[in-house]
Amino acid sequence: MFLALQAPLTLERKAEIFTYDLEARFRIEGQVAPKLRVATGSYNMPDNCYMTGIYLGTEALRLAVTRDPRALANVEGALAALERLEAVTGTPGFLARAYWPVAHGPHGDDGEWSKSPDGRYLWRGDVSNDQVTGFLYGASLAFDLGPAALRPRIALLVARVVDRIQANGRQIVDAAGKVTTWGRYDRDYVVNREPMNALLWLQHLAVARQVTGEERFRKLYEETARRDAYARFALVARKATDPLKAGAVNHSDDVLLFLAYLPLFRLEKTAELRDLYLRSLDRTWREVAVEENPFFTYVHRAATGDRSHDAAARRTLELFPFDLKWNRLTIAGYERRFGFRSDALPRSAAPARPGVVPIDRRPRLWSAWANDPYVAGSRETDGAMEYQALDFLMAYWLGRYTGAFQE
Repeated sequence: MFLALQAPLTLERKAEIFTYDLEARFRIEGQVAPKLRVATGSYNMPDNCYMTGIYLGTEALRLAVTRDPRALANVEGALAALERLEAVTGTPGFLARAYWPVAHGPHGDDGEWSKSPDGRYLWRGDVSNDQVTGFLYGASLAFDLGPAALRPRIALLVARVVDRIQANGRQIVDAAGKVTTWGRYDRDYVVNREPMNALLWLQHLAVARQVTGEERFRKLYEETARRDAYARFALVARKATDPLKAGAVNHSDDVLLFLAYLPLFRLEKTAELRDLYLRSLDRTWREVAVEENPFFTYVHRAATGDRSHDAAARRTLELFPFDLKWNRLTIAGYERRFGFRSDALPRSAAPARPGVVPIDRRPRLWSAWANDPYVAGSRETDGAMEYQALDFLMAYWLGRYTGAFQE
């Protein structure tokens, strides 16, 4: 059965419940894991670094809005986890995808795993541009909105990561000297394979310039944007697709684009580059505006001041169901803890023709913003995995911070 709220909770209350679950079940020594196996209680950890970076930024936004000391503690914890994600590899500037304390026993995850120099951790390798983009999104927001005492640590970690990529020809090179699978930002790759990485690399450099204040990063950013034409390659960062063609849209890439757009528009002041970034954003926005994605909407709002999509984005958050993430037993436990009741009907109207599916009519998703919004599905059967709701929280707190709505 579908689970929808009979008496809708406020968005603030829903955020409180999702936050409680993330903190209680999905943090491993500060890092945020995306997926929990129900039967074994083990984690699938392909994107812990990415998730932890986004969590750092989300809690920084929450801290700016609420001044809640719990948000401050979470900012500090997420930064410490990101520092550990570097330390476990034994290679300055190289981040692991995830780490696992050896004392916890078997981790039950796939991927490439190695032991940390001190023998206390296993760490997952083959880090991608996704991981670095999520990390730098969070680092930028935490630097601006978090406590000043954390700024030197943020600056040092960001500088080491960006320096290492630049020193290796704009490529993410692992501890063994091998370029990772999705770790290329070099000009040949950007021009001939993936223009999106031009935008991501500019985000990386802009954040390094922001948090260090160093002239070398300012110069590198300017040269890359202008001389190397990365700002112009970023005009076509998103591949045009037919969203109704099965498998045509890679929404994981769309999330990366918006994780890059927000820091770039917050940091770039020159009219020339802002205009190029705006043209890139406009081209991307024309493709995704119909999806009523609140994270995309609030990034677009922050960059352009356009408020015309606020109501639709808020409606998506209101319709966001708990069973998009959790099985029935988990929901029943939270009903008792937080005092609400669920019924079995979606609250949205069924779409009259092929197109965007309301979020409460989609199948269970690890990421509501990365998974395909044109696909409907049943959540009648409990799943083998449960997921944290950082997707809801990253959109909710950005909406609060940008003034798209108040609670």
